[in-house]
Amino acid sequence: MTVTIVLVSIFLLTVPVMTGRWLLKVWLGPGSLHELYTAALGIYILWLLTRVGVALLGWLPQGRNVVRENILRWTMKAGKFLIAFTFIGIIVPLLLGLLFEMVFIIPLRVPLNQSPVYFLWQDWAMGVLHTKIFCAGVLLGPNGRLKRAVEQIYHDGIQNIRLGFIVRRVASPIITILLLLICVPYIIAIGIIPMFGVSDVLQNFIYRRIYPYMVVACVFVTVIAFQFRQVGQLFRHIRNDKYLVGQQLVNYEPQVVTTNR
Repeated sequence: MTVTIVLVSIFLLTVPVMTGRWLLKVWLGPGSLHELYTAALGIYILWLLTRVGVALLGWLPQGRNVVRENILRWTMKAGKFLIAFTFIGIIVPLLLGLLFEMVFIIPLRVPLNQSPVYFLWQDWAMGVLHTKIFCAGVLLGPNGRLKRAVEQIYHDGIQNIRLGFIVRRVASPIITILLLLICVPYIIAIGIIPMFGVSDVLQNFIYRRIYPYMVVACVFVTVIAFQFRQVGQLFRHIRNDKYLVGQQLVNYEPQVVTTNR
């Protein structure tokens, strides 16, 4: 009984923690690491290796050709998943977390006479949370192209992942909007404002405060445009209910013109 408990503890606790700690140190370098992250990463890596081993054992009796075809097929799927994860799981959260820090955290916590310091790892972790909230809001929001694209991705899953669809319909529009929200205020504050001969103090103030004002203006314009679109749909719905009798032709049979020779 004691030997069983020791072996189970080693397999479920010691090995995952050591594996996750080694991987995080290789990836992030030396430093203090939370053991919860190391254990979670180690358990996931061991689970993945176990699944791969079980799949290989199931393919071996079918011959080398089947094993080679399955390995190539799953390698292609894994490559597509890694590329899609790079866009959706790394680039989008990093840009979203960086924009959130520029809009909210830096104006509230960093004085104007001090320079902000950006920690990309923390921005990415914060962006992951915001990305999950954004996805939930898209799925719960009104119908649109982005909602249909996200629902299609959930429906396809990893087995039928379509990399071109993900990049074209989801990743590219979101990354483009985030890059515009980050780069355009910077170009205005650093490149255009100094042409008017403003002082360094005023230029620094504009640079530090342009992000929240720009985002508030974009949100205001988006909300106004959405409300106008909704009012237009409501007006068309009321007009159709009041004046339109039907939208389909009923008992319509086109007459065939015959000519007697």
